[in-house]
Amino acid sequence: MVRMVVTEQMYQAAYRLGADVWDRRITYTEAQRTLENEYGLKTKTVNAYLRAYDGLRRGRTLKLTPQVEALRYMVTRLTDDVGPAALLPALQSLGGHIEYLDSVSSNTQAKQSSLRSLYDELLLRLSPVVKTTDEDEIFAQQVADAIADSASDRAKRLDHANPVPQVRHQIVKTFRRNPDVVAEVLLRAKGVCERCRLPAPFQRPNGSLYLEVHHIRRLADGGTIL
Repeated sequence: MVRMVVTEQMYQAAYRLGADVWDRRITYTEAQRTLENEYGLKTKTVNAYLRAYDGLRRGRTLKLTPQVEALRYMVTRLTDDVGPAALLPALQSLGGHIEYLDSVSSNTQAKQSSLRSLYDELLLRLSPVVKTTDEDEIFAQQVADAIADSASDRAKRLDHANPVPQVRHQIVKTFRRNPDVVAEVLLRAKGVCERCRLPAPFQRPNGSLYLEVHHIRRLADGGTIL
């Protein structure tokens, strides 16, 4: 079966109509009929493009596949129309779409490669782009530095501090760890820390002791899970 070619005019119209549906200026059915009757798009194609707009706005995984150029156009327009924060759910949506395609063997490697290239291209528009370090560790170090400072220096900073915290939008890079590796290490340790050689030093709220498993080389620094 020959796949229908969606022109630039068509996917631009789909974006406009998707935005109208989002803003409740028209119904989904009205948008659907416009794309079918005025642009000659098939129902499945119409759904793919209208749902793409909604998915990019909400950060939901796309199951139907618009062409890559259409996705690039939509995300670019969203950042122009909505603002830079629109990149966050859009990237989450595209990332989920790539994972979905990876799970479907019938999809071509070229399609996945194009989508990954688009994802990487869009990722570079964020600043900071990717968080690979532990935010809690960074803050803990900042607190330690503040404690080491003099009371007068802290007071000066507090006098000029903004009472409203800054909001920072980030795409967070996480690592999927292997639970079998963690289980083997915990069983091998037998409740004794392999670094300090003392019984489990950490305590849960209920009073039970536990160990934390860490990598010899941090994953963020290129370490492996095995």
